[in-house]
Amino acid sequence: MTATLVSYLEKNQNKAKIFAVGQFLEDHVTATWDVILTEKKAQLDHAFATVGEPSYGTYLNFLYQNIHSQLKDAGLRVSTRLPGDMEISREWGTNPDESDQYRCMWSTLYEHETDEPLGTIVTVLPHDHTQFRVPAKPPVFALAETTKDEVVATLSKRYAAFDFANLPEFHVYVAQLRANQKNQ
Repeated sequence: MTATLVSYLEKNQNKAKIFAVGQFLEDHVTATWDVILTEKKAQLDHAFATVGEPSYGTYLNFLYQNIHSQLKDAGLRVSTRLPGDMEISREWGTNPDESDQYRCMWSTLYEHETDEPLGTIVTVLPHDHTQFRVPAKPPVFALAETTKDEVVATLSKRYAAFDFANLPEFHVYVAQLRANQKNQ
């Protein structure tokens, strides 16, 4: 990806800004998600062996490393550093050994000067709890919704098969795990 966000927005003025930014980020992730896995493999494997699931945060930091300065250059800011607020993120899986997991995070995008909310950028991270593995490109997309309740309602429709509406926020999930450990 050679274009900057500023030049991309200039070329896509006919598209709502949140959706143009979403497409730019989707293109960025498409171009870099697997390159980072290859280039940073040893570091990410070591991080997983040392700290487990938080190593995926390291991966996501690499993925969005140069995006925050581009947002600033374009006169934009996010409510929470991309990919989003871990505390309110949701996770689900498709098998009992947790080797096929998904974490959904999001961050609201604002015009820097006016503080006007434009929409929300969503990142879904496919991952594995048994080893460091990102088996597929993380989907990134934009929503027009800006409040937590609106975003959750929209994602609940999109991910209804996984009962997204009833998935606990990360901070609730961690509290439940701690309570269960104390009771054992």
